[in-house]
Amino acid sequence: MALLSDLRDCLVDGPKNGYRFTKKDWYSFLNRREYPWKLNEPAYKQPIEKAIWYKEGNIIDYVKFAVMRESLRGFKTEVDERLQHVPSEDENLSGLYTARYRSSCNEEDGEVREELGKLAENLITLVSGWKERRSRKGGGTEGYDDDIEQAYLEYRQIIPRNTAHPVVASWMDRPVSNGFTTWDLLKASALYTKIVDQKMSHFIFSLAGREFLFMKALSVDPNTQFVTSDIMTTLKVKRPRNAGNKP
Repeated sequence: MALLSDLRDCLVDGPKNGYRFTKKDWYSFLNRREYPWKLNEPAYKQPIEKAIWYKEGNIIDYVKFAVMRESLRGFKTEVDERLQHVPSEDENLSGLYTARYRSSCNEEDGEVREELGKLAENLITLVSGWKERRSRKGGGTEGYDDDIEQAYLEYRQIIPRNTAHPVVASWMDRPVSNGFTTWDLLKASALYTKIVDQKMSHFIFSLAGREFLFMKALSVDPNTQFVTSDIMTTLKVKRPRNAGNKP
């Protein structure tokens, strides 16, 4: 205890008492008592899945590894078990393109099948160009918005070639003002079908998010109602009231 008190005086009150306690003195103190120069990093500062050991007597270690880690592992196992039979593909989004392509094969309509195949090729080319631009910039956030804008413009420019074909021509009909054409929805469905990389979900949603929302909403409820932006801003969402709060 006396040694600890002397050390405290040197470290805290040294300047006031006229002591000189340099870093060299500190290392000399550690060497004489065979103390390590650097303490081991506590286990709780390590990533939760990488720590090999921990001190059960350390409350932080115990909570992180004996409680939290075991709970997280159990939760992950349960999630994996529940999701293992869930299909990775959303047929509500992929169904339009796959159904039209299958129909063109069954009806032996080579021109329609060729148009749908060319659509898929154009989308794959667009995505390859996007990946190349992002790779040149190191994959960070630099120029991301500009590249998204360029990809979106390229996406909008993908249109059918053989508009003389009656089926293909009907894809370009707009049933209502400012509504989606069949081609808009086909193109979005093809984009979702052909781009299977889950890491690119943000990218494809940036190109065809409105179309995805439209198809998904109608698949859930054919009586889906639309709300304009002006009305949406005036809506007041009723928040759930805590049981302990007074009305």
